[in-house]
Amino acid sequence: MSKQKILFIQRQFSHYRKAVFDRISRDYIITVLHTGIEETIKEEIADYAIKVKYLKYGKKTTNLIIFGFKEILNKNPDIVIHEANPSILSIIFVFLFKFILGYKFVLWGHGYNRTKGFNLDSYKNRIRLLLMKISDAVIFYDYATKNLFCNYLEQEKLFVALNTIDTQSMLMQKKMLELQGRDNLKKKTKFDAQFNLLFLGRLLKDKKPIEAIMTFLEIKAKLKDTSIKLHIVGKGPEESNIVSLLKMKKIENDIIMHGEVYEERELAKILFLSDIVINPGYVGLNVNHAFCFNIPVFTFSQGKLGPFHSPEIEYIKHDETGFLAKPFDYDQLAELILTYIRNNTLQERIKQNIQSYTNNVITIENMIKGLKDCFNYLNSN
Repeated sequence: MSKQKILFIQRQFSHYRKAVFDRISRDYIITVLHTGIEETIKEEIADYAIKVKYLKYGKKTTNLIIFGFKEILNKNPDIVIHEANPSILSIIFVFLFKFILGYKFVLWGHGYNRTKGFNLDSYKNRIRLLLMKISDAVIFYDYATKNLFCNYLEQEKLFVALNTIDTQSMLMQKKMLELQGRDNLKKKTKFDAQFNLLFLGRLLKDKKPIEAIMTFLEIKAKLKDTSIKLHIVGKGPEESNIVSLLKMKKIENDIIMHGEVYEERELAKILFLSDIVINPGYVGLNVNHAFCFNIPVFTFSQGKLGPFHSPEIEYIKHDETGFLAKPFDYDQLAELILTYIRNNTLQERIKQNIQSYTNNVITIENMIKGLKDCFNYLNSN
């Protein structure tokens, strides 16, 4: 029996998505069309990936027309999976093209704008819902979004591929680091404090790295007998403001800037030596990275004014796998971190919960299963 041909259309071929596509390519003939428009995300290359031209018509990176019709015609796929964003105007032409080539048309994405929420007063949400109705299947990143759209669409055509990273690879990195010994590695690095906090993410205002620094300073002032440091991994427009703040307050020794880290072994070492991830702004796949190393994530629950989290917020169960302060209550966030640092029993309980959740829920196998469940459904219809 010949392998099915699956074609993906996305704005970018992100480094964190390559492991999923690599695994899918073992059982299917896949093609990934991408534009490379998002400059702040590292693009990958692969034999099955093709960078295509695009036309921008607005300010947002989603305001695109993607020119991939020649590749669709040449590959003649059985299934086309398109990034679910109505701002990519070529999406409607890819849908219409299916009536010529006979492929199944699938949408894959967040489902709606997390900042604005979902309601049918918005014309964009009405367009989103229409696109989902005319598609053959829809894949979401989380169950909360699937449950939301079960109110509007046939449940049998809705699927969840839990958004994750290559957990197998990161867990292998963790095992190798354990052989070297955490205490030995701490002595050789700048992670020489008793407690090492980590901010992990792009340095954007919405991620609130400045606020993470101020919260860290509040915690440090209350921990007289415990040495702590804050490590910042990421790059972005807030970097110059952070550097100025560190110089002004003369805290360069307490807050370490690591810059952008994509190399897996280096990122694994940073995570292995960290105790807490603090991200006051919106969280995303940094939750998955932290969980592979049994690290709890401290952030805010989502309120009407934010922070507007990505689907991975679903993985943070308060007082089980992480901690959620009230929206933008920085005093409560600091107190939650202080409580965790001072309580060894709490630390062990949380770490065990995270380990179980990582091994059983947010695995790369579960993400791939969600995709394959969709393919199997389409084959039977």
